Amino acid sequence: MPVPDASICLFGTPGAERNLGVGALRDATVATILAARPEAHITVFDDGWGVREKAVAGGRAVVRLCGARDSRRLHRPESFAQMRASIAVGGFGNAGARIVRDTCAVLDVSGGDSFSDLYGPGRFRTVAWPKRLALAAHRPLVLLPQTYGPFADPALREQAVRLLRGAAQVWARDARSKQIADELLGADTCRKGVDVAFGLPPTELTGQALDAWSNWLDAGSEPVAGVNINGLLVNQVDAARRYGVTPHHGEEMAQVARTILDSSDWRIVIVPHVLGHAQAVDADVEVCRGLARELRDAYGARRVWLADSHRTAGEAKSVIARCSWFTGARMHATIAALSSGVPTGGVAYSDKMAPVFAELGQTTTVDARTAGSEAIVARLLELWRDHETARRSLAAGLPGVLGQCSEQMNAILEAARDGVGP
Repeated sequence: MPVPDASICLFGTPGAERNLGVGALRDATVATILAARPEAHITVFDDGWGVREKAVAGGRAVVRLCGARDSRRLHRPESFAQMRASIAVGGFGNAGARIVRDTCAVLDVSGGDSFSDLYGPGRFRTVAWPKRLALAAHRPLVLLPQTYGPFADPALREQAVRLLRGAAQVWARDARSKQIADELLGADTCRKGVDVAFGLPPTELTGQALDAWSNWLDAGSEPVAGVNINGLLVNQVDAARRYGVTPHHGEEMAQVARTILDSSDWRIVIVPHVLGHAQAVDADVEVCRGLARELRDAYGARRVWLADSHRTAGEAKSVIARCSWFTGARMHATIAALSSGVPTGGVAYSDKMAPVFAELGQTTTVDARTAGSEAIVARLLELWRDHETARRSLAAGLPGVLGQCSEQMNAILEAARDGVGP
C-alpha cells in the first residue's frame, strides 16, 4: 500500500503538558511544519495511552496523539517492544506500528538534549527506541536540531553511532553540537540548524488568568525582570554531584531577585517552566511559589508576581515576552525569552546552553559547574545592569535565527517527500 502523502510522525516530546520546554519543541515543530505544508497529517507520539486527537500550539492545529512507552507491559500496544515486533510483521495488530510503517518520515527531537547518557541508561534506552522503530520500518529518520552527547559509556556511544548513521538527516542546534555529531558520524554530514523552539508562537493567557496578569502589569510602569528557578537543581538530592553544580541554585536566584528589588524600582515576576505536583522532583512550581511568597512578604504584591497560571509553552512565552530582562536555568524558558527579543542571563548546568546563546551572538550565560554561588549571582546582576547592550546585540542576531527556523523545516520536509513510495 502506498504511504499517505504528507503523513509525518514526531517522537521525542513526551510529557509536553508538564515540561513546557518539551511542549515548546512539540508545538513549535507542529506549527512550523503546518506553515510549510498545511496539508500535513501529523502524529505525535507521547506518553499517553491509545490513539487520540488534541489541539496544540495554542489551538492552531489538531494532531493525532499515539502513546509510546518503554514499558514492561509487553501486552500493551504502547510498548516500544510490542511496536517493534509488530513492525516486523507489517504493523499487524498495533496502531502505533502501522502509523510508523505508513508515514513519510519520522522526526525525532529527543527532548532537545536527551540523546545522551548524561541522564542514565534508562533515559537513553527510551530516547533510542523511536529511532530503532523508524529504521526497522525503513522510514526516513530525521533527527531534528538537538544536542548530542555526552556519551561516557562506550557501549551506549556505539549504539548512538549506529542510530546516527542510519538517519536520513542529522541536525544539530548549534556549532558545538554539530562538531560532536560529526565526530560520532565520522564525517562532516550533520547539518547545523537552530532549536525549533525559536519558532514557537506565543499564546495569550485567557479569562481570569489574563485579567490578573494584565492588571498587575498595568499597575506600574517600571521594568519587569523575569526569574525562573530550575526545580530539578533544587529538589534532586544528588543534583550537585550529578551535574557538578553548586547546591545552592534556589538561594542564588533568590539573591538575584532580592538585589534587583533592593537596588532599583524594577518589579519581579517568577516563572516556573516545568509544571507538576509538589512532590515531582523536577517541577519548578513549588520552589517558584516559595520564592514568590518570600519576596511578596518582604516587598509587597505590587512588586512581585508569581506567573503560575500558564498551562502551555506558548502561554509561558507570552508571559516571558513581557519582561525587560530574564534569567533562568531552564533551557527553553531562556529560549522563550531570547526568541521574544528579551535580553537573558542563562544559568548553565550542562554544555547545551552557551552554544545556543552563541548562535545569537549572546555571551550572556554563567556556567554553574565552574562558578561558585557568589560568582553566579555577581555575573547575573552584571548582565541585568547591562541588559540594554544585550538587547541591541540580540535584535541584530534574532532575525537570522528566526528565518533559519522556517528554512530548516523546508529542508527537513524534503526527507518526507523522499519517503513517499510503496
